[in-house]
Parts: sequence; C-alpha cells; structure tokens
Amino acid sequence: MELLINHFVLSISGGRMKTKIFLVTFFLLFSFMFGYKYEEKIEKSFNLNKDAIFKLSNINGKIILSTHNKNEILIKVVKSASKKSTLDNLKVNFEYKDNKLKVYTKKYRGICNFKVDFFVKLPEQIKYVKLESVNGKIDTMGKFETMNSNTVNGKIMFEGSFTSTNLKTVNGSINLHVKDDLKGNISAETVNGSVKIEIRKNSSFIVNASTINGSIKSDFETSITRGFVGSRMEGTVNEGKHKINIKTVNGSIKLFKI
Repeated sequence: MELLINHFVLSISGGRMKTKIFLVTFFLLFSFMFGYKYEEKIEKSFNLNKDAIFKLSNINGKIILSTHNKNEILIKVVKSASKKSTLDNLKVNFEYKDNKLKVYTKKYRGICNFKVDFFVKLPEQIKYVKLESVNGKIDTMGKFETMNSNTVNGKIMFEGSFTSTNLKTVNGSINLHVKDDLKGNISAETVNGSVKIEIRKNSSFIVNASTINGSIKSDFETSITRGFVGSRMEGTVNEGKHKINIKTVNGSIKLFKI
C-alpha cells in the first residue's frame, strides 16, 4: 500500500493524475473487504500541561481527537488485524520526555490487512499538535494553539478554535468549523476533494483560494473569477488581520459565515 501511495504522490504532476487517484482508491477499498478477526486495546495516560508538544503518526486507521480541561493526555488505541501474527507484529510506540509526547505506529515489512484507531484527549489550548496518517480520516474538536493535520487518503474534519492550523490531504475532503472569531492563519489543501470552511462573520482575514475543477462560493464580500480552466477567489474582509489559503484540484470551495 505504501509503495503504491508513494508512487501516486511522486507522479501527481503527470498527465494521468485521475488514473492514479482511481488506482489508490480501488486498492484501499479492496483492502477494506477483508474482516478483522483479532483485536487488541491499549490505554495510556501522560501528565502534560498546555505547553506540551504532541505528535501522532499513523499508517492505517482513524484518528479521533478532542480537548478537555485537565493537564493530562489520555490515549486509547484499538489495533485490529485479520491474523494473530499480524497483530503481534504491529506496534504502537510512545516516546515521552520534557513535556513532549510522540506516538507512532510501526509495522514489520510485509504485513498487511490491519488498522489502528486512535482516540485521544489533550489539555485545552495545548501549544502544538501534529497529526499524520497514510490512510484514514482525522477528526478533531476543541481548543488549540497550533493544530496541523496531514493525511494521504482520508477526510479531515476540525471543529473548534486555534491560533494557527494547516490541514492537508491528497484524496479527501476538508471541513473546518471555527467556533470563535478567527485568531490566526488557515491553510487548507487537497488534491481530490472539496473544502468547506465556516467562520464567524466578525472574523478579519485575507483570503486566497483556487480550484481547477470545481465551483467557489462565499458568504463574504470577495472577488470570484472563473477562467477557461479553474476558478479563483480573493478578498480582504474586516481589515484582513489573518490569512486564509485554500487550494484544491478536483473539488468545490465554500467559505461560509456562522
């Protein structure tokens, strides 16, 4: 799976992009047809405050993350596999030092037909969060300082507040719902998928957005131009204190008021 995805990423600028996307999607859907007979659960807790740095890297499986008003990180991991030997050779590592926690999935070469799902709770207003996955959705909710999410094949959903966020996927949609007035920059980028951002009407920002194959809609007073190939959106709203950059190749862009 990793070799196929890497090949797709490297060749994405070529003329057969849509074919590559189809092959990746077909391969991953084919892998989901197999059941998971074996399961193992892991639960961990770490004492970290809001000045902590948290990084999580997954291979195959979803990441569900939220914040709470405790100086503690709670992690529940559910490993699933079709074979007991696969489950035994699928490791989740925890590296904890100096108010920093790094969690990552590691598998031995050759094993397949598995997933690892993460359910995480972090302290509110945590300083820095970085989430990565090869195949799986990333769903986050809560209050953060810097929040970055990156996946190859999967959608990204984020509801809450932040001072900076960078959301990126190759094959999947991005949905961002900002509960408070905008306090920092937003970068949202996908190749094959739509982008929907909902922000409060009093937010102050400069927006730049583009899509090759898709429409653009905005509740704010922005300039939308449609060319022979692609569409663009530009504009300054309420003095333009922050930046919003949105990009997709195949998909629509929506910027809505709440």
